[in-house]
Amino acid sequence: MTWLADPARARAFLLEAWAEFGDLEETPAGVALMNEIARASRGVNDVATAMDWLDRLMPIAERLGLLPEVVTGILARGSCLVVVGRPREAMVLLRGGHQLALANDLRDTELPARILISFFEQWGDPANGLALAREGLEIGRRVGSRNYGFQMVGNGSICAFRVGDWDWAAAALDEWLTIESSATQLAEFHYDRAILRALRGEPSATDIEEARRLRLGGGVTDPQWESYESWAQAWAALARGDGGETRALSVRASEITGYFAPLVFPLVVRAAAWAGDRDGLEAAIAGPLVARYAGAALDADRLAARAGLAALEHRWLAAVTDYREALRGYRAIGLAFDEAAAAVDLATLVPTSERAAPDLEDAIAASRSTLTRLGAKPFLARLESGAAAATAGPVAGSSPAATTSAGLAVLEDRAGA
Repeated sequence: MTWLADPARARAFLLEAWAEFGDLEETPAGVALMNEIARASRGVNDVATAMDWLDRLMPIAERLGLLPEVVTGILARGSCLVVVGRPREAMVLLRGGHQLALANDLRDTELPARILISFFEQWGDPANGLALAREGLEIGRRVGSRNYGFQMVGNGSICAFRVGDWDWAAAALDEWLTIESSATQLAEFHYDRAILRALRGEPSATDIEEARRLRLGGGVTDPQWESYESWAQAWAALARGDGGETRALSVRASEITGYFAPLVFPLVVRAAAWAGDRDGLEAAIAGPLVARYAGAALDADRLAARAGLAALEHRWLAAVTDYREALRGYRAIGLAFDEAAAAVDLATLVPTSERAAPDLEDAIAASRSTLTRLGAKPFLARLESGAAAATAGPVAGSSPAATTSAGLAVLEDRAGA
């Protein structure tokens, strides 16, 4: 029922079933039903209720020797912990559950584990997320499972954007969009392709509109799809230089679905930095919701944000120091695009006289090369115009188009995702 992209209706149906069949709690059927209730609860962002059901079913599943259900419960608990401020514990559970599924050839459980890990790796270790997705595609081809492929392309593409393997993402999305599938899967691919097109300075509205048509026509009510749409629109806004719209859409995405906070964080801080909105950037950095999440990519994102804030405050030594660390951080985990984008920020926000060091000039030159290879026209244009403007130094303060810090404050603690 939860696969119908209507988790609220699914949960209502499942709870009615529980009211009638709850006396089966100590049986395999009861465990399966509780697992589905927990899953539907996660789908409506009611993480606390999901964890209550998981705590209830796990001892029974262990006692009955229901290994698939045990692994599913471990993965579900890991997914919940990601969004309640325990990300490292969560990833231990997710990776452990995935290994348990692989070791016992639990294919129906291994795939959901791979999906979850590759999703959370988007702000953890995107290169690993991309490797997991590619391996999953290969498994799908080997066993003749089209579903494996559909489940791998979306998360793999987002990871590929950060890694800088845009041609792979473009080819995968174009290929899988030609294959008949569910409205949710096709909508996700259209949103992903819209992001890639925005990154390349190409029109993305057609993909966003088609994704919306699929979502609404398919009766999809899962709130994460609204967040996907806002996220794709935010990338398009950033590409056309509309910082206020970028931040408003990013905030909306994370407000609807809490676990989008680390995904939209780089857009929020970059748009604020480029607009010279010190207050908005400071509010985004201090937002408590994104503090719940952890990952190497997110750590580098935070360093780049901190560097941008220091630059807007004309604390040049701090800005240069943090940009160096952010660039090293992205390079260490193989995120070529993020490294190039951080160098764009450096060139835009720090005057030439304050970054006159060979390693920083090399980073800007490498950024130009990477962005040219990727075809990232909006970032290339920003690099050229920003580097020229940086000769005189940026002006700290708020842009008229800037979203207020109060508006950004919605990146704060919400009930769950």
